[in-house]
Amino acid sequence: MDEEEGEQPESPEEGSEVQPPRVVEPPEPTLAPDPEDVLLKSDADALGETDWLEQAVDIAYHAPNLTVPLYKFIQEGYGKLGRRLNQPLLTEGLSMLAKTISGLGHVFVRLDLPGRSLVDIAAIQHLQHLRYVALPGNHLLDIRPLNQLHFLMQLDLSDNYLLSMQPLEPHPFLKVINVSKNFLKDLRGIEEQPHLQRLYISYNKLSAFNLSQTKFLKDLDTLEVRKNRLRTFDAVLPSLKTLFLAQNCIDTLGEFSCTPKLEFIDLRRNKIRSLQKWQIPYLKYLNLSWNYLENLEEVFGVLKDLPELQTLVMSNNPVCENMERLQQHAMVSCPALKRCNQMLVTKELRQEAAQQLLEEENDKPSG
Repeated sequence: MDEEEGEQPESPEEGSEVQPPRVVEPPEPTLAPDPEDVLLKSDADALGETDWLEQAVDIAYHAPNLTVPLYKFIQEGYGKLGRRLNQPLLTEGLSMLAKTISGLGHVFVRLDLPGRSLVDIAAIQHLQHLRYVALPGNHLLDIRPLNQLHFLMQLDLSDNYLLSMQPLEPHPFLKVINVSKNFLKDLRGIEEQPHLQRLYISYNKLSAFNLSQTKFLKDLDTLEVRKNRLRTFDAVLPSLKTLFLAQNCIDTLGEFSCTPKLEFIDLRRNKIRSLQKWQIPYLKYLNLSWNYLENLEEVFGVLKDLPELQTLVMSNNPVCENMERLQQHAMVSCPALKRCNQMLVTKELRQEAAQQLLEEENDKPSG
């Protein structure tokens, strides 16, 4: 699959000679680490809430270019150059002894095999008691053997060569999926999971995230979908609290009325030029840095409806040319605000901002 939209990889011809893939240079320069990530990590460490954050911060990652020759090379490598899941590998990766569901015996319920060049995991289907499976950094294309793991709770398939998750059947106990750094274009195989709580799907090829029926992902509380091709975000996710949409192509946003429990939104490095009023009264963290926001009044209109907001990051927008006024309105409009960009909000600063805005209002000509 090339970077060009619509080109599909084809199977190699019978008996054709397989050549190693051509190395493709990254298409864009590496972004410098964002200081905001350091602050986020510090806050999360202080609160002991790093589970969701550790998956999200990977600015330096470059997605490989899955060209047609490379895809053919991987396909042909089945049984030749790649590794099949075998007993020595299982012995190495199995851990966490626990009781079986019946309570009559003990089995290993965790399998960790990162970066083992695996292309075939057929043997996993015999380990039906597995609950935690982590196979990041392999060469997986076929995930059908996972359908035999009826008690699966957490699945990590990040940094593989997956074109689709559609073969994955619904798993009643599955709560966490990490499929970041693959080549997925849609949510088939994921959206049908009945009780999924955390989904990490960054660095893929998604152009839309549209879920209009509440039966899909109704329990999802954390969604990390950075560095895709999203132009909009429209989803009914009634339990969602943490949302990463950074490094996409989003230019317009709705009211978030179908995600009423949102507490955290990261929208940095998109193409957002305007805002409308949002219906997310519990929002505590908002990052809109590196966008194209120009209208201060639109920003003020959003802020006054965010009474619980504690952190606001607006750096590197055109509106920041008047940063002092922006910060003043933020401190007055959001009574819970603790940080605006890298400035810590104090009681004195808030009182000073309120006084200055009041004086400006009184100085306006009447009528």
